Amino acid sequence: MMGCSFCSHRAFWRETWRARDPEYVIEEMRELVEKYEVEFITMIDPYPTKDRDRWERLLDLIIAEQLPVKLLMETRVEDIIRDADILPKYRDAGVVHLYLGAEASTDEMLASLNKGTDVDMNKRALDLARENDIMTEASFMIGAPTETWDSIEKTIEVAIKLNPDIAVFPVLTPMPFTPIHEEFKDRIRVHDYSKYNLATPIVEPYAMTIDEVTRALGKCYMTFYAQKMGEVLALPDGFKRRYMLSAFQEMMRDYGEHFDFLGVGMPHPVPGLKLFQR
Repeated sequence: MMGCSFCSHRAFWRETWRARDPEYVIEEMRELVEKYEVEFITMIDPYPTKDRDRWERLLDLIIAEQLPVKLLMETRVEDIIRDADILPKYRDAGVVHLYLGAEASTDEMLASLNKGTDVDMNKRALDLARENDIMTEASFMIGAPTETWDSIEKTIEVAIKLNPDIAVFPVLTPMPFTPIHEEFKDRIRVHDYSKYNLATPIVEPYAMTIDEVTRALGKCYMTFYAQKMGEVLALPDGFKRRYMLSAFQEMMRDYGEHFDFLGVGMPHPVPGLKLFQR
């Protein structure tokens, strides 16, 4: 299982990981496509690639089935590097959207979160996905107790440098029973679990206020997408451009209210653009 100190999956699933037979997965995918005319499937398993042999078997079955469906998934940076030789199979199986947890802008922070990766590995994984024509979404956490305005600027700088197609900036959230909940308990300021949504600051850094973390969150999104939007609009008309714009609209709809304090309105939806449901 994943060893990240902020991950609640391990405690919830009692340190176990159970794999379903790839043949059963294919049967369900076939039913979704043929009976319900599903065009996009999100693989909810946060770590479907753990067993490489099983994962490659599933990819081979999907390719052989030739289902007219596109797949969205997440996995770990090190598995993408491990799978460099079979990434074409990811694409042939219909994987168009890959979510990776970059999480931090420095190797020191990644080590403190027990990620088992470094910034260079994050860049390598994103580059590999890009080389195989797979759109990438990467997360960069903010709001740790040691956060400062300088470290926020560094996070933005690294996010722009790594240049995923989509960047998200979840606020560090110490879920109960995770190692960081105990580690950061003296800095936890919010105890209403309904607000543990990765967008509401829960931890107060030593050098920032809770309100400043909220402003920093807005700055991360605004700065990254100010440069990213021009890149996307310059793409030729096609699936990637339409998909990216629809993804941006979903984010604006879901998170735009958090950024009003910046005095800069989120861009308005593109007229007539159909959103993909995620």
